[in-house]
Amino acid sequence: MKRSLERANAEATGAKRYLLAAYYFLANNTSIVAVLVGIAMMAFGATVLSGRPGFLFGADGPLNVLAHGVFAGMFGVWGATVVLLGVLAYGALWLNQFVARIQTDSSTESDADTEPESDLDAELNSF
Repeated sequence: MKRSLERANAEATGAKRYLLAAYYFLANNTSIVAVLVGIAMMAFGATVLSGRPGFLFGADGPLNVLAHGVFAGMFGVWGATVVLLGVLAYGALWLNQFVARIQTDSSTESDADTEPESDLDAELNSF
């Protein structure tokens, strides 16, 4: 998020930079978008498809046509699956970044411990 905000600061000012930063953040983090889509699917199934907003529009409201118990359950299961896949993808990407950081840190420490090559060794190793 910090990099997204820095990029947005360079390109926009005012309130637009926060919208641009949110866009950059979501565009670069597909797994977070998957989690948000899964949560939206569960919310849609729990409210609109289950007939809950009927008290807002009355019994014969426009959203009451969409009420169906099986579809509500299906959207809940699909949403939970998408959330789980998004969390697993985010975890895998985080773990990959963590391992790469560890490997980079250990390789720089081992390079500092080695002795510099002499001119003769460098010349022989260049072939």
